Amino acid sequence: MLFLARLAQPTALLVFVAGLAALPPDASAAKAKVAESPGMAEGRRHFEVGLAMLKEKNFGAALGEFRESYALAQRPSALRNVAQCQRERHEYAAAFTSLEKLLAVHGSELKGPDKIAIQRALEELRQLTALVDVRVTPAGADVFADGVKVGITPLERWRMDSGTRKLRIAKIGYDPLERDVDVVSMKDTVVTAQLVAEVTTGRLVVREMAGIPVSIFVDGKSVGAAPYEGDVSPGPHTVEARGERVAAKPRNVDVLKKARIEVTLETVPLTGKLRVHVTPATAVVRVDGGAAAVGSYDAELPVGRHALLIEAPGYTRIDRYADVVAGEAVVQDVVLAAIAVVPEHDPAPPPYVAPEPEYEGFYSQLGLHYTHGLTAFPGAACPVDANTYQCPAGDAMGGAASLRLGYSLGYLGFEGALVGNVDARLDSRKVVAAGTGAAAQLDVDRTYFTMRGFAGGGLRFLTEGAVRFTLGVTPGYSIQSYGLTNLYTNGSTYRAKASNGNFAMLLDAGIVIGPSPGAKVILGVTAWADFVGSDVFTDPGTYLDATRATKSEPAYQVAPSMNWIIMPTFGFQFGH
Repeated sequence: MLFLARLAQPTALLVFVAGLAALPPDASAAKAKVAESPGMAEGRRHFEVGLAMLKEKNFGAALGEFRESYALAQRPSALRNVAQCQRERHEYAAAFTSLEKLLAVHGSELKGPDKIAIQRALEELRQLTALVDVRVTPAGADVFADGVKVGITPLERWRMDSGTRKLRIAKIGYDPLERDVDVVSMKDTVVTAQLVAEVTTGRLVVREMAGIPVSIFVDGKSVGAAPYEGDVSPGPHTVEARGERVAAKPRNVDVLKKARIEVTLETVPLTGKLRVHVTPATAVVRVDGGAAAVGSYDAELPVGRHALLIEAPGYTRIDRYADVVAGEAVVQDVVLAAIAVVPEHDPAPPPYVAPEPEYEGFYSQLGLHYTHGLTAFPGAACPVDANTYQCPAGDAMGGAASLRLGYSLGYLGFEGALVGNVDARLDSRKVVAAGTGAAAQLDVDRTYFTMRGFAGGGLRFLTEGAVRFTLGVTPGYSIQSYGLTNLYTNGSTYRAKASNGNFAMLLDAGIVIGPSPGAKVILGVTAWADFVGSDVFTDPGTYLDATRATKSEPAYQVAPSMNWIIMPTFGFQFGH
């Protein structure tokens, strides 16, 4: 009860520090003011601002000013007022630490009554705080109290304010531990804990719906028979089931860290029935060159296309294909045509008539291209300093290959296209001798390397004849990867990357020479337009200039918002 009554009155610390607040930062400060260093003068200014904040009871602002004053001037009066502000903010443990430091560092500068008052204040603060030990296995964990990092384990004799404190203990590779600790004044507290290693995988369970014996494959690798259960890395995975005569369609699943996901796969047969009935009944049936069956054929075959041969003496032979579907029966009825009797003296064969060209049907194109960039790439801004620079920019040049598949209706065709392109360009930055305009020294060589991929579909317009004029319009999507390498005069290098994906358009025109259907030669030109949308830049960096001084390297533009490439084309077309 006596202690509680004392707390209800102004504490010894408050009375002690309140008296000090009215004093100048040092007893001799007025005499030595003219000899103060800039740091001492700035410390005095912060001290006076702190006194004004303290008078306004703005303890948070005053605490910051007194701390800055002490950091600059190392005067005990500033540290005294730091302790006062901490006590007013109910930061008892912090105030205790500040007063302990005041006695340890500035004890020789304090008078006897001041030391007694500080000791009395420490005793009061000791009754409002407690010592806490944090012992965690494994050691070396970061300890946070009420969101503020206070040390690394093992943490011993750490003073805390009484009350419920929220501790958080974290170490890389382990799950963080959070705990509320009740700190009782003047009662030592020991916190012990065992950190649990962090789980970095997810659990995957795979079953076959009907219990049929199958092997489970994860990402194309066999992991054992169904049912399967095991740990896999977080992220997307492909799950399959395969048996002797059954299989399940691949299933894509996303596995989360520490989560369990169950997948049930439904398998289907991998074989089907093929039944063939022939007329005449003496005809022989062979499937895939196997044993002969007379009159009819009935068997279970693997799913897919199979070759049929049906023949009989005096009848026309038939070669055809049959597609076997999983779990179904495919039936074919075949009637052979009798061979007509040829007269002993055949009439003269009719004259040969060349077949008419066929322009309708499937076609494919394979093209090779030389690429040249048409869009100007402004060089990186030349540095602005005592030197004079020239920054010439080169043109992008490289090569590309394309594959097109389509269907022609004659004058109009529909097609899909895949194009891959690689190009590069060279820039430089040169130090120019003042007044001459001649390059005195090479500062940096830049190499820009670009890889592009395009996928899309569009229309093709064609004329008829052995030499056909062609025009194609193909919208699609383009993905680019840019690489930048700087080689500086001193031999050092700097590399940067960037990437982008955007809508793109291919426009091509040329001539196709050759028969239809058949193999043809293509000569023409293709324009590739990338609608990037906004300029693409690499990240900025640093470099050493000709004087060996470190300079900021600006971001480099590797793609403008609209980019054109011209590509002379040579290739081949097959089909119609």
